Amino acid sequence: GVYTLTTPAVASEVFRAQVGFCRAVPTGAQMAASVSVLAGSTQQVLWTGTLTVTNPLTSIDMPVPTGATGISLSVANINGAPYGDVVWIDPVVEASTAASPSPRPTVTSSV
Repeated sequence: GVYTLTTPAVASEVFRAQVGFCRAVPTGAQMAASVSVLAGSTQQVLWTGTLTVTNPLTSIDMPVPTGATGISLSVANINGAPYGDVVWIDPVVEASTAASPSPRPTVTSSV
């Protein structure tokens, strides 16, 4: 997906989000993920990583180049591993001095 900025990024702005599986995934699921910044016809990778069942959620806090107009999340299945749906949570571009969001509460099963 693409997160479109309402105005081009200015100096000292950062992109913050969490990237991860959006629900339970099969054992062995692995997805390659990358976050890129878009500026005109140029695309620059900000972050790459692998999401697994044991590492299902990753926080991203990366500087955004001045003039960027969008942020793109791309995912791909890794060599036949079970598939998992990947989303980003609370994507935002803001001043680097802004406070990071507080940690999200976790839900545990009561079964």
